[in-house]
Amino acid sequence: ANRSYAEETNKVLDPFTMGVWVLLIGMIAVTAVLSVWFSRKRSKQPSVYARLALDEFLQKGIFFCSAGVEQDENASLPRKLLMFGF
Repeated sequence: ANRSYAEETNKVLDPFTMGVWVLLIGMIAVTAVLSVWFSRKRSKQPSVYARLALDEFLQKGIFFCSAGVEQDENASLPRKLLMFGF
């Protein structure tokens, strides 16, 4: 029963077609970008926007994948990364 990493990944992705996965991830990315766009946090440094975008992407992804159960908005980035992996 020695299966490759690719076979195990395919089993996880099987419930949906590739187009649906792209749509889901794209929808999460768009909502994250809009959250950054409408955010009151203004900065001229691109690294601040990148960190905020990653933070919003994880927050929106957790919200979407947890069936709408709201997570702590002020949680740290490591906690959000942990929650994103379920």
